[in-house]
Amino acid sequence: MLVKRKEHSIMSALFFFVLALMSIYFIIEVRLVRMPQMLGTTISREPNIRKY
Repeated sequence: MLVKRKEHSIMSALFFFVLALMSIYFIIEVRLVRMPQMLGTTISREPNIRKY
């Protein structure tokens, strides 16, 4: 029983660790990659809208 509980706790800890890594990676990707792209598209769309 102790070994099974330890394995279960290790698996749950790994699961939450992977979730935390994915959430941190998602936040970094949104801040570093998608935010400049969104700002760039808004800046590049303003002259296009003015042209049309």
